[in-house]
Amino acid sequence: MAVVGKAKEAEAKQMLSSLGQTQQAYYLENAKFADKLENLDIVFSGYYYNYEEPVIITNSPYPGVKQGAIAVNSLENNTREYQLGVYYNSKSFLLVLCQSLSPNQNAQAPNISDGECINSTKVQ
Repeated sequence: MAVVGKAKEAEAKQMLSSLGQTQQAYYLENAKFADKLENLDIVFSGYYYNYEEPVIITNSPYPGVKQGAIAVNSLENNTREYQLGVYYNSKSFLLVLCQSLSPNQNAQAPNISDGECINSTKVQ
């Protein structure tokens, strides 16, 4: 992947990191994850990515939410998609960031905190 594409991907990683932190704070205040971006009181200024509404994970033993960053013109910009999973196990939070394998493919975080990224790879 070209250096320019990786630099553009920093936007998604930074925004998803901020969303993950904001979701944790929201959970501690409300005992649930936010199901709408507007509830997170965060400013979005993406150029290379659009950010999906949160998806609450319902088929898991612990509460969780997924937040996606969908690349705009992924082939032209040589950017991959990302999805962050935020999980709470009654003691601590765990975040898993998944990255699509190549531009124009989807990334999907696992439904459980110790699961594997689906059709994507975990970002360390």
